[in-house]
Amino acid sequence: MKVHVNFSAQARVAAGYAERDVELSAMATVLDLLRTLADAGPPEIRSFMFRDAGDVQRTLILVRSAEPLQRRGITTVLNDGDVVSIVAPVAGG
Repeated sequence: MKVHVNFSAQARVAAGYAERDVELSAMATVLDLLRTLADAGPPEIRSFMFRDAGDVQRTLILVRSAEPLQRRGITTVLNDGDVVSIVAPVAGG
């Protein structure tokens, strides 16, 4: 199946691109997608998405087809044609 990924803000800087289509096996989860992106991308995207212990960064914001995913959302099974956005938290004042 094919999933489209959008990278915003610092996620875009870490990945080196703004968007990408990713081929995944049927029944792949959001975590499978993140691992695929980390394995295929520059080292910066791995450290952006994962902590040293291999856990997903707590600050990572994930949105699937306009639906924000909570932390447990990494086990969400993706569907062909889904759009997943990876966003860094925004701070300011």
